Amino acid sequence: MPHSLGPTRPDEIDALGAFLARGFGVPNQSRFAARDILAWKYAGSTPGSPFGSLVARDAQGAIIGHVGYCQTMLHLAADSRQAIHRHPILHMIDWLAAPGHPGIGIELARAAH
Repeated sequence: MPHSLGPTRPDEIDALGAFLARGFGVPNQSRFAARDILAWKYAGSTPGSPFGSLVARDAQGAIIGHVGYCQTMLHLAADSRQAIHRHPILHMIDWLAAPGHPGIGIELARAAH
């Protein structure tokens, strides 16, 4: 099945919210899928936002997969007397593939990485 991957566009925020709500089996009014929340996280409306977002689209342009991501830090120390070492990591959120497209998730993870 032909598809494409790319950044979430601001004009896709409503479609993304519907895709996420449907895929996670929650009402469309769920706060995590609300337009203002998704725009804040993924549409570049917050300067300096640590979040990014990629969608997979089918040949007709419908969203068939999504991954949100942000850079965070992992803080590690061997024990309480050791110095803390910080390691940058990529944290993926709102990660979902449409039924019938099981390989899309790994493609999105690789593209985010």
